[in-house]
Amino acid sequence: MNTWTVTTSDHAHSRTIIGTSDNPDHARSTQLDVVRHQIASATNERALPRYTLQQDGELVAIIQTGRNPAGQPDHAGVEDILNRIAHQPAVTRRAQHALASGFRVAWGSGVGPPAAGCGVGCPLTFFLSAGCAA
Repeated sequence: MNTWTVTTSDHAHSRTIIGTSDNPDHARSTQLDVVRHQIASATNERALPRYTLQQDGELVAIIQTGRNPAGQPDHAGVEDILNRIAHQPAVTRRAQHALASGFRVAWGSGVGPPAAGCGVGCPLTFFLSAGCAA
C-alpha cells in the first residue's frame, strides 16, 4: 500500500489531499489527476500555486506555477510538466537511494543546485517551475 499526498499552496492558503494506492505507478497517476483537478477548479487568476507531491513520506516533486507571457498563471506549463512526469517510470525507494548521490533532476526555469550535504540516501526529486520568471 502506498500513501500519497498532494499539497497545493499559494501566498494565502494551503490544502493537502491524502490518499492510498496499491502501487507507486497508480499513486503517481492519482497525484497527477489531483493536480489537474486543482488547475481545472482554480478561481483566483492571480494566484501562483505550488504543488508538492509525496509518496510514502518521500518527496516526489515540487511544481511551482509561473506566469505566462500575458501575466496569468501558466497552467498550460504545469500541465506540460505533469505530462513529463506521467511518462517517467516510477522510482522506487531503493532506486532513489542508488541514483540520488547528490543529483537532482530539473525541468523548467529557476532551478537551483542540489541541497547542501545531500548524498546517498537523499530522494530523487524533481524541482519544477512552469512559466516565465517574475
